[in-house]
Amino acid sequence: MFFDMNLAPFFGAFMTWGFLIGFLFNVFGKVLGFKDSYSVIISALVVFMSYFISDHIFEFDTTTRVYLQWMTQDILTITTIFFIHKLFRIQHHRASYYVYLGLTLNGLMFYLMWVDIQVLANQDPWWFWSVYSFGINIIDYAMIITLIVGRDWLGLVRLGRFIRDSILVRKSRLKFKAKEHQNEKQIPHNMLQA
Repeated sequence: MFFDMNLAPFFGAFMTWGFLIGFLFNVFGKVLGFKDSYSVIISALVVFMSYFISDHIFEFDTTTRVYLQWMTQDILTITTIFFIHKLFRIQHHRASYYVYLGLTLNGLMFYLMWVDIQVLANQDPWWFWSVYSFGINIIDYAMIITLIVGRDWLGLVRLGRFIRDSILVRKSRLKFKAKEHQNEKQIPHNMLQA
């Protein structure tokens, strides 16, 4: 069921505090020596700042354009994390990939919600609104857990690498077959010259 609008500030505050805790936990872990990645610290800090700004800037906006603003903010957050990693030549941690995926999915949900309400003019709650309500919150929880734990606990990074490696192997096989086929055509031509 679609969450009541009165609960939205509580969910937003909880998520913001969760990302702050993820950031502080990783900073203390780095200082004490049981965490070793600046990537997680950067990702947690940027996401925390994004959610903090979002809670305070868009708090009073009750129009449907807030969905587009949230989507834009997620895109800017992804871009900021990516460019900070590139600027300081920091290798991405698997938690950063979870943040990228989570913010992308949230941005997509915001966009679809805006299309449903603004473009399609739907005013009656239906199953997508429930998927949206639970989806964005579960995705945020997953990002917070990943930033704190720092592990590929859902296996998404392994799955992504498996898919990437499968595609690369397939491409290399196709190139090898094409090259082999080209060599077969050249053999009779070379025999004629001899």
